[in-house]
Amino acid sequence: MSVESAVEAVRALGGTARTSQLVRPGVGRSDLTHAVREGRLLRPRNGVYALPDTTPAVIEALSHRGRVACVSAGRAWGLWILDDDDEDDDDEGERVHTWVRPGHHPTRLVIDPDLEGESCCVFHRDIPVDDLALD
Repeated sequence: MSVESAVEAVRALGGTARTSQLVRPGVGRSDLTHAVREGRLLRPRNGVYALPDTTPAVIEALSHRGRVACVSAGRAWGLWILDDDDEDDDDEGERVHTWVRPGHHPTRLVIDPDLEGESCCVFHRDIPVDDLALD
């Protein structure tokens, strides 16, 4: 396999993928490492890869062992959100709504000084409707 095949495998899985999902069909770990070094893939956390055009909210959620949720998920899917401010399209400083599996803790907590000591995310721990879809 090659770096290009690693990128295409992530694209085929919807733009984000776990290492296990990529290695199973034959993508080499070294190809993933090279793809990250070349900027062709991002690694939000160990064992998770994403395409460079993945939204910052999704990358932030993945870095916490979670998934983008609530209004952040709506924005990521291109939905119009009631509190959406057309003058501020960069979403900087906005806390990302992140779903984390109940009982799990985020792997990191980043404190954004612009948010006056609040965490970078609003964490949701609802019970998943379809637990099989999360694996």
